[in-house]
Amino acid sequence: NRNKIKESFHSLRQVTFQNFMILHFILIVLPLLLKFISWFQIQLFIVLIILAWLYAFAFVINGKRYKLKERLLIKNLLIGFTWGALTILPFTHWGSIYWPLFYMVGFQIFIGSTLRDFDDIDHDRQFNIKTLPSILGIQKTASILQLVNGIGLLMITAICNDTPFKIITGIACIWRAVNIYFASKTGKQTAWTQTWNIATCVVIYVSSLIIYSS
Repeated sequence: NRNKIKESFHSLRQVTFQNFMILHFILIVLPLLLKFISWFQIQLFIVLIILAWLYAFAFVINGKRYKLKERLLIKNLLIGFTWGALTILPFTHWGSIYWPLFYMVGFQIFIGSTLRDFDDIDHDRQFNIKTLPSILGIQKTASILQLVNGIGLLMITAICNDTPFKIITGIACIWRAVNIYFASKTGKQTAWTQTWNIATCVVIYVSSLIIYSS
């Protein structure tokens, strides 16, 4: 570990474009951020960096190597929370946060990341990586995701007083229900776990443009 740390510091002393960008961020970008963003946003940004580090870091306990992203549900929850938290960054304090957006993004990203695990089910079983599909199989996982999708819809419509946003959430959840259904029927390595999964973001964006501009 000490040798790796020394190698990291040595690499920072080399004249490379990557090191130039790191220096540029520390000397120019970071001071500007500290000047124009609130302390709340700085704290949230630090939390997101820590979560990103925890996601990839390998812990060694009693000689065994553990990664949070290889633990059951931890990876999907971390990804969902982190992407949801990105919607909080523009706000300057807790009272101004639009929580329905946070929950909607968090739920949908959690579901989307789990759908992508369909493609890795054989790999995850081989290397004992705990995911819902590798443990329960595709069909049972799809049923759980449909339930999560429905709970998300009910929860968001219950706490949200903005009718247009309720409509957008409904459209996103209907699309996601279709996405989950066909992903479970077509199996691994299909457009429903990849392209049409990511297309949920486009559905949310386009429906938002249409509904809020009308």
